[in-house]
Amino acid sequence: MGLVTLPCCGTRTVPLFGLHPSGEHASIYTAGELRQLIDISHTSGHLEAEEKKLINRVFDFADTEVREAMIPRTAISALPLSTTFEEAKVAFRTLGYSRMPVYRERLDDVVGIIFRRDLEPYLENPNLTFTTPQLDSFPLPD
Repeated sequence: MGLVTLPCCGTRTVPLFGLHPSGEHASIYTAGELRQLIDISHTSGHLEAEEKKLINRVFDFADTEVREAMIPRTAISALPLSTTFEEAKVAFRTLGYSRMPVYRERLDDVVGIIFRRDLEPYLENPNLTFTTPQLDSFPLPD
C-alpha cells in the first residue's frame, strides 16, 4: 500500500493518539504506521475498543470496491409514491429497513426517502399517501 499523506491534519491527528510527530515524518505515514499508532493508542488507553474498531474500518473501507457496496437493482426495496402510510408501515415491518427510497413511476425516478420513525405520526390516517407534503422533507440532492 502506498503512502498516506495527512498534510494539514497529520500533525493534528497524531497527538490524539498520544504521540508527537517530529522531523520529515511529521505529516506522512504509511497505512501500516497509522495502524500501529492506533494499536498503541488503544493499548495505552487513549482509544476505546469501539473507537479503534471504527478507525480500522476506515482502512478496510478504503479497500472496498464500489460494486461490493452496491445493491443490485433487482434486490432494491423501494416504495412507489402512491403507497399509503399503512402500506409503508407493513413494508417496513416486513423488510426490516429503517428507511426506504420513494419513487414516482420508475425506480430510476426517486423523489425522496421515507424513514420508518417518521411514519408514526401519520398512521392515524392510513389513507394519506406520499404525495402529501410530509415527503417533501426528505428530498434527494440532484
